[in-house]
Amino acid sequence: DIAFDKLDLEDKNMCIISMGKLGARELNFSSDIDIMFVHDNSNNAQSYCKVAQEVVSIISDVQFGSFVFRVDTRLRPFGNNSSLSMSIDEYENYYFSFGQIWEKFALTRARFSAGDINVAEKFFSVIKPFVYTKNIDINYIEDIRSMRYKIKIEKLSNHKTDTIDPLKINVKLGLGGIREVEFITQYFQLIYAGKDNDLQTNSTIEVLNILYNKGYLKQARKLKACYLFLRLVEHKIQLKDEKQTADLPLGKEELEIFAKKFGFKTDEFLRIYNKITDAVHEIYKTIFYANSIPIFSPVENLESFFEEEFGDYKQISVQIADIARKSKFAKSNPALLSTGIDALYKRFKKIPKNLNSKLFLNVLSGFNSVLPTYYDTFFGNDYIFKTATLAFSLGLHQKLNQYPYLVDEFFYIDQPLEILELTKQEKERLEFNLALKLLSGKLDKKNKKVLSIFAQNFIRYLIEKLKIKDLIVLAYGKLGIEELFINSDLDLVFLAKSVDDKKISEVSNLIKELNKLYSVDLRLRPFGEKGLIVSEVEYFKTYLLKYAKDWEKLAIQKARIIYSDFECDLKGPITEFARFIDKKSIREMKNLIETHKGFDIKSAKGGIVDIEFILQYICTLKGCFEFNKSLETMIGEILDLNDVRLLVAIYEYFSNILNLMRLIPNDFKDKIAVLEYLLNISNIENKIKKLQQKVSSIFDRYFLE
Repeated sequence: DIAFDKLDLEDKNMCIISMGKLGARELNFSSDIDIMFVHDNSNNAQSYCKVAQEVVSIISDVQFGSFVFRVDTRLRPFGNNSSLSMSIDEYENYYFSFGQIWEKFALTRARFSAGDINVAEKFFSVIKPFVYTKNIDINYIEDIRSMRYKIKIEKLSNHKTDTIDPLKINVKLGLGGIREVEFITQYFQLIYAGKDNDLQTNSTIEVLNILYNKGYLKQARKLKACYLFLRLVEHKIQLKDEKQTADLPLGKEELEIFAKKFGFKTDEFLRIYNKITDAVHEIYKTIFYANSIPIFSPVENLESFFEEEFGDYKQISVQIADIARKSKFAKSNPALLSTGIDALYKRFKKIPKNLNSKLFLNVLSGFNSVLPTYYDTFFGNDYIFKTATLAFSLGLHQKLNQYPYLVDEFFYIDQPLEILELTKQEKERLEFNLALKLLSGKLDKKNKKVLSIFAQNFIRYLIEKLKIKDLIVLAYGKLGIEELFINSDLDLVFLAKSVDDKKISEVSNLIKELNKLYSVDLRLRPFGEKGLIVSEVEYFKTYLLKYAKDWEKLAIQKARIIYSDFECDLKGPITEFARFIDKKSIREMKNLIETHKGFDIKSAKGGIVDIEFILQYICTLKGCFEFNKSLETMIGEILDLNDVRLLVAIYEYFSNILNLMRLIPNDFKDKIAVLEYLLNISNIENKIKKLQQKVSSIFDRYFLE
């Protein structure tokens, strides 16, 4: 009335429509007010705009150091780009031609507040068919549901606090906050209010009551209680300094004072607050994310979906969008793809946040490196899908970028490995297949030997290619016991009938060629790094009898001849040299090798090295050691002993763990957590320690008595 009188206008066919909190009669102590100006159709539009400007000025201009309300008029059609007051026809034309889903949500809170009520009634009769649709279909429902992606959770990550989850600091915009409750109520209104007029109310509390009483939403009563508590928290926040904020106090003393306003101690208040916000968000997720991830939605929608649980949500969203785009191009089965991505999401969200993003992103990058023509197979075959997930999470998909043909190995995981040729590419193929077998639990004893057989054949091939004569190659370590694995060194000793500059040059060239595929370790040769790279056979025998240390007995027990093109008697001298091992020497070696830092399944007390010491010592005691006899054969001769059976079982388990650990890239800081993810078990370190204690007790029984 003041505005009309000031402008001296008698035609008052105009009204004010309240929106937002004012429309719902739920203003906070420091709320601004959202309003729209509506006038009846006339030629006096310019005058009505002046009235609207005057009303905004009266309410919001600062006078005497203060103002009545901050006024927001941007919810009108086209926002600030349109006239401040618009006619009913203009509203009608806009909403039914350009109106968006978010505007339907906003208009559920529209209410007549001032002016000509007849104009208001006419306005509502025009816009209600736009807001509350009677004939709805699945596409309409999905359009409404898609608005959930517009809800951006307020994360105050710049604030360091150990007491409040950064996603929950803001009681309005945070996780499980006020806005999630309001969105749920508005969602149900837009779906059902077209046929149920009772739901055409602008009060959040009234909507919740109706949803519960009429059976639309059984959790509505709980939501109401949560909403009232959250609104109370919001009110008390704004009363503190009379500021328009919804952030909980972060300081320890401030939070303690704030909690007292509710009659609680800090811990008790936070427990209740977290319980309520968790309950709200759980209901919210149940309603809007119960089916599957919207993988074919825009990237920003995916970001909203993943933001809560993954630090690298933006990169994750880009990867998924890329996979979805490729799948459409390849005409892949969308249901298989959706099910697969959803399974990945559900698995990785359970993993701690310091790890889940990296694993999830690796897996998605892996599937992105696969040609989309393979998607139906990778996502449709459960066995391949699970193995690929584990492999990609460790970054093995990077091998596919180097060697695209490796993708076929996923289809032969359960098949025996065969060596097809002696090339670097074939070595890569064998190693990749072995990694897949290990990850899928399909790595048996026969397949374990394949890399050793390949290395042995490759050495023979190079010797023949280089036309080296009168040479013997002794394999030690993992190659010696046929347990060579991915990236294993070759521990070799070269012997010859006679040694001269030519022979040294030939062996040097052989090592150079071997180093193109392997890392060759020659430190086990006589006198180690001080000795020649190739020794005469007779000199080698003399070295064993006169100069070799006790630790070399243990080393040579696991050695074997993998190449020889001339006859010589090594079996007798080596067997004689290594058939007896002094217990004191073994204890001394154990003390030198044993590590005490962090997790070490190989060299720590009760680890793999201790098991090897015990088994080798028992073999010498029982007289079953014989050079060039496989360790597997020797152990088979003493398997009747309970200790041996237990140690062999633990050794196989530890070896698998060690090989898995070797597959985990160094950029993973917590390798134990990754190992637990790979094996899908928890507390693996405690389990391993218990087994190491058993090994250690057996070791002490043999070597400390």
